[in-house]
Amino acid sequence: LPTQTDATTTSPITLITEIDNTGNSRTHAELEAGKAIITLEDGKTTELNLIVTRAVSKVNATLSGIPNDVIGVSLSLIPLYSNLLLQGTYSTETYSNAQIALSSVEPGTWEIANPVFILPSSAGVTVSIMLNYTSGNPQTYIYNSDIRIEANKLTNIKATYNDISGLAISGNIQS
Repeated sequence: LPTQTDATTTSPITLITEIDNTGNSRTHAELEAGKAIITLEDGKTTELNLIVTRAVSKVNATLSGIPNDVIGVSLSLIPLYSNLLLQGTYSTETYSNAQIALSSVEPGTWEIANPVFILPSSAGVTVSIMLNYTSGNPQTYIYNSDIRIEANKLTNIKATYNDISGLAISGNIQS
């Protein structure tokens, strides 16, 4: 966030992603935003009731049927807005992607361990899922969709692996 003296309507708010001590990616928690136009009059009190909504989407992902020789799974979502401006719109100057590490919860099943919040997508989202094998030969599956990830919605991604067709993915966005 910018300092109070440096803040302008186009100052960006950027979600920070970090890797925790267990190797999982972690982002800021929910980010909410609200807008109002008010008129200030010298010497008068102005009351403001501001309704805020989530400016991010929470992402859940579950992959099942993953081979036992997979030692790591990661998911990437692109293109995402990289900033929310203080004025309440998303910056269109640059775009980013979300790199999310999944954790093995039982043999063959990998999930996002901690809540992950991302800014919405600027267009139809591309989902990339990388399976890292003990052999050192990763396999990446890429899915292009015309569905946009939206703010204030839950994004669910489910994928099932089988030896014949690889990874089949499905997903939905819920209010």
